[in-house]
Amino acid sequence: GALDIHPTKSKEEICQDLLATDHTGFDKLGCINVVLLKDLCQSMKADVEEYAPDTCKENNNKATVIIAVLFSIVGAGVLGGLAYYMYTRYVNYMRIQQAHEQLMEATLNES
Repeated sequence: GALDIHPTKSKEEICQDLLATDHTGFDKLGCINVVLLKDLCQSMKADVEEYAPDTCKENNNKATVIIAVLFSIVGAGVLGGLAYYMYTRYVNYMRIQQAHEQLMEATLNES
């Protein structure tokens, strides 16, 4: 400016002070665009919650964990079923191969 005066506080610091003391001033200066309320949750949780309730609320991850566990169980079941299917196919294949060998031996012994 003309007098070359610089404020000692940044816009962000001014907005943080207004959040703690004067919500209408906070709104008038458009501080919602200057500060991120989520970032202030750690240092000014009470003031942030008073201005915008539930902003600092932690996301509930229980549903995500339950879904992940259920899908893991289903996935393990599918893998187990696939392994069982492949094992029974192999056992049947070996049984048929052995029977075929015995049949060929018997045929050779007859002639």
